Amino acid sequence: MAALSTALSNILSVNHTQEEECTNLLVPVCLSASHVAYGSICMEPVFIILGQSAGVAAALAIDEGIAVQDLLYEETERETA
Repeated sequence: MAALSTALSNILSVNHTQEEECTNLLVPVCLSASHVAYGSICMEPVFIILGQSAGVAAALAIDEGIAVQDLLYEETERETA
């Protein structure tokens, strides 16, 4: 579950800064990394965790009736622990 929590943290922190441009958009596979790190990131298990993290964030936002940008990391961490 640590990988899921880390991925959620990264997804939520990036998306929070873009709220005024677009709400409720999660793009878990568009991330910044060096070419060396991207070699590890582009493996299927990592993409699976990133997708699952986006799904958890979307489900929590729907359950709470808020935009994904308004989710607090602390709440998502509690849900995935």
